[in-house]
Amino acid sequence: MLANSPPIFMFNLITSTGRVLSFEIKSCAELYQKAYGGVVFTQQVLDNASSYDTMIPSNEKGTEYV
Repeated sequence: MLANSPPIFMFNLITSTGRVLSFEIKSCAELYQKAYGGVVFTQQVLDNASSYDTMIPSNEKGTEYV
């Protein structure tokens, strides 16, 4: 990254099937969202999260979650 260039703003899409795609252009992310469903968000959402949930396995095999 160049010294005077702004940070790259990334748009992430988690599709309805769980696939994760990243875009630098919001309209591209929204286009893929219309085609594949899912949710578009930015890294800023993750950086500013005030709380989050953690999945903890409830059995020895780790196949059931609470």
